[in-house]
Amino acid sequence: MNVLIGTAIAAAIGLLVFFLDEIYRGTNSVERQAASVEVLKYLANRKDFVLVSTHDLALTQLLAKTYTNYHFQEEIQDEGLSFDYKLHPGPSTSRNAIALLRYVGYPESIVENALERIAEDKNGALPAAAGKS
Repeated sequence: MNVLIGTAIAAAIGLLVFFLDEIYRGTNSVERQAASVEVLKYLANRKDFVLVSTHDLALTQLLAKTYTNYHFQEEIQDEGLSFDYKLHPGPSTSRNAIALLRYVGYPESIVENALERIAEDKNGALPAAAGKS
């Protein structure tokens, strides 16, 4: 029933609202990015309100002229990961996945090898490392 009400309201005012979290997550990277860019450009051209969350830095770059990027800032503390829940302009410049590996107790060899893999990436397939936390 809520979908019908929402659809009726959207039809009446001519505007739809979309909340998309990690669009096409779980699919291969090439098709995920291609499909995501086209779907998000299509929605932007309709002048609907579209809010998208993603950890895909390439997607934020591909859509930089179409969408405005904002991010939360985070900090790893003794209690875990903490977010400030304030919107900051631009895509996030921090990285936390490898720091989280260390925090939750993965073997140090995994952490160090992951950091080395990023530092040695010659094809540009991996984002640059932000350093150790």
